[in-house]
Amino acid sequence: MAPLQTAGAGLRALWPRPRARPRARPRSTLAAALPRDDAAAAGAAPERDADWDSARPFSEIPGPRPAPLVGNMWRFILGDLRTVTPSELPRRFFNDYGPIMKLTNLPGRRDLVFCFDADASEKLLRNEGIWPTRMGLESLGYYRSLTPEKFEGAWGLVSTQGKDWATFRSAVNQTMMQPRNAKLYVGAIDTVSQQLINRMRLIRDEKNVMPDDFYNELSKWALESIMYIALDKRLGCLDNNLKPDSQVQRIITTVHAIFDCLFHLDVQPSVWKYVPTPAYRRMKKNMDWFYGIVFGFIEEAMQRLQRMSAEERDAHEYSVLERLLLRNENPRIAVTMALDMVTAGVDTTSNTSAVVMYQLARNPDKQRRLQQELDSVFPDPDSPVTADKLEQLRYLRACIREAMRVSPIIIGNQRMAVKDLVLCGYQVPRGTDVLCVHSEMVKEERYFPRALEFHPERWLPEGEHLKGTHPFAHMPFGFGPRTCVGRRFAQLEMETFLSKAFRNFNIGWTGAPLKRELRLLYSVASPLKFECVDRV
Repeated sequence: MAPLQTAGAGLRALWPRPRARPRARPRSTLAAALPRDDAAAAGAAPERDADWDSARPFSEIPGPRPAPLVGNMWRFILGDLRTVTPSELPRRFFNDYGPIMKLTNLPGRRDLVFCFDADASEKLLRNEGIWPTRMGLESLGYYRSLTPEKFEGAWGLVSTQGKDWATFRSAVNQTMMQPRNAKLYVGAIDTVSQQLINRMRLIRDEKNVMPDDFYNELSKWALESIMYIALDKRLGCLDNNLKPDSQVQRIITTVHAIFDCLFHLDVQPSVWKYVPTPAYRRMKKNMDWFYGIVFGFIEEAMQRLQRMSAEERDAHEYSVLERLLLRNENPRIAVTMALDMVTAGVDTTSNTSAVVMYQLARNPDKQRRLQQELDSVFPDPDSPVTADKLEQLRYLRACIREAMRVSPIIIGNQRMAVKDLVLCGYQVPRGTDVLCVHSEMVKEERYFPRALEFHPERWLPEGEHLKGTHPFAHMPFGFGPRTCVGRRFAQLEMETFLSKAFRNFNIGWTGAPLKRELRLLYSVASPLKFECVDRV
């Protein structure tokens, strides 16, 4: 019980008040404030591809040419890219430059190669080294560096690289990634999902159509679920008397704002490393409030565990935070992981669940097949979801995977080349950042027959004629050691809620085609006009 005793000693010391942001420092000194990056040393391979000498040089990779002094920044302000939305940009690059291109000379950014070819993506990902390196959320890492006493030895997975990343990942992998651990929370997630089903019946109008803000209901379901899993904490997100100005609603609004700020700071061109931009100041304000609130929940959970008797612990169903506290000597590992679960666990599952519902609502023949499967597994629509029953839902899992292909929520997977590679006939030197743009590959007929159509059967044995031709064209949860650490819990939440939703309702769509926009994730950007009619 040493980790528990350590956790109970001076909890507030782990979470002091964040210091004010110092004056912006130049890029050369910013790296010193962030967690150490020695991934290149660990993952580096001295060899290079055999065809390196015959490949075209890196300088010839196509892409927009930078102007003197201002580089390529002018294109996004006054030039040809000023009217291109972030969602449209990857397709624009592919159409203009082909299967590989590079974007260079942006302030505060390393050059980035965009790869739209599955063979090249496979080569990059299979040569990622023992400590795969990808561009992290530098603004988040910088924010955490302002209070190093909170995160020392446990910086998290999002903004770290190398040994720091590998040490943290090893400490959380067993708790986060083993399927049997995720299954322990089916009962909790079933309870929350049933609450949303009940609320859907209450908030639909006289024509059984969900309100325009139904995405907010999905966000509340996602927050309640991840809080239950991570901290064994019920917030009451789906209570019918919840006020619009409640703490719960502010948490959701703040998470959306943080994602939006991170997009502006770490994806779009920004000079936040040199001057405190409005987006940085807004991120810091939101993060200060959000971290303070969530840490309060974490401290409450830690104290609750400390107060338990031996008999109570034997009968207790441990949260992820509690399991990590008992497995690790450093309590900051548990605290940081729980914090990141709550941060990342709202937009991801709510957006994906929304697009699964949308695709099935627009494809009633697929919905009917799913409901046949659900009726056989759940003869009673009110019966609880269990781990054994989820195992039987093969077609539901195929629907989720196909929706994630047709309407992906991430642009792709990025890695830094750890050796000299030849991609699409060009030299890509070690140390180059490469983004595999899977969100565009999945639209290509060369990889998926009838690529723009929704066919869950392509993921089942009988859909052989629809199967993808390349496993590296569609990778929604990442690859290798960098596979999404929250994957098991996200799948559990979605499978549980969606099985209950389509067992209870015939779900149609009454609105215009769904709009989405790229804001760190591809996110819902128009009302979710679902018609939910009780099944008889």
